[in-house]
Amino acid sequence: MDLSTFLNKVIVDHALPNQPVICLHGLDQAPVLFFSALRAYLRALFIEKLDLSGAGFEQHAPRLYTTFLGNRQIYWLGDSSTLASSDRDRVVRLISTYTGPHTLILFSGQTCATVQNYGVALPEHIDKTLYVQLATLYQLPREHIEKIIAYDHQKMLRKNLDETCLFLQYVSVMGRVEHHDLHELIRLYGQAETSLFKLSQAFFEKKEQAFFRLWATLYTRYTPQFWIAFWSEHMWRAGAYTVLMRAHNVADAKTIGYRLPFAFLQHGWKSINTDELKKAHTLLCDLEYDFKNGGNAHYLDLLYLKYFTGAF
Repeated sequence: MDLSTFLNKVIVDHALPNQPVICLHGLDQAPVLFFSALRAYLRALFIEKLDLSGAGFEQHAPRLYTTFLGNRQIYWLGDSSTLASSDRDRVVRLISTYTGPHTLILFSGQTCATVQNYGVALPEHIDKTLYVQLATLYQLPREHIEKIIAYDHQKMLRKNLDETCLFLQYVSVMGRVEHHDLHELIRLYGQAETSLFKLSQAFFEKKEQAFFRLWATLYTRYTPQFWIAFWSEHMWRAGAYTVLMRAHNVADAKTIGYRLPFAFLQHGWKSINTDELKKAHTLLCDLEYDFKNGGNAHYLDLLYLKYFTGAF
């Protein structure tokens, strides 16, 4: 089954197909932003994540065969392609014979884990139908979707799943969508992100001189809505990556670390104060609310000031 057919069922029924195993496959790397959007759209189904690596397999496997009062549960098993070979073999054996009573959903890399699974092939690039479906997951108004596609759909349709999801995240915090906003966002996607990675790296390493030199050249290139979405994503990913690495959960950390600076992934996370990042992210959410209600975009300077002076 292709992804568009799968999403059509998800959107129409607001539910996953009633199958014992749903295997998402077809890409080298898991599209984590897409998975996050899908789980958020289906949040009423209470999808529970299970870690089947190492001792987690013995701990959680029995739950897959029992129910409470006959209630069907949906378990997200994550990215099996990142597991150690012994753990991956156990998961493949499990899902190749699993018949219920619950639904297991996982990503298995380029190929479906077993032929018996209900396979959903993920595409390298999206088409117009899929773009509309992805925008629906973010609950964007139809007029927003039509305006984006009409503006320059050819550029947008050359993107992969997570690039499109990131763009739609930015649009979702913009409120009213104007043509000049779309021009700026699409221009962003046509440029290399080197400067933004350097800005993010200087931020997390607290190199204020390097950061503010870059900030002075970049801040007027993009809208305040972009900066709010950009920092919200990077702070969340950096905090989650740090927590997972300190818990020695390297497989999940690698998935979450997508789009973070290379230096941060290698060693920068070791010096991160996660409590400080949480407080900075909370302030960012407050700034977003204020800005949407007529506040001043320069409130971002307050966030930088508090972060670099250790005032959180």
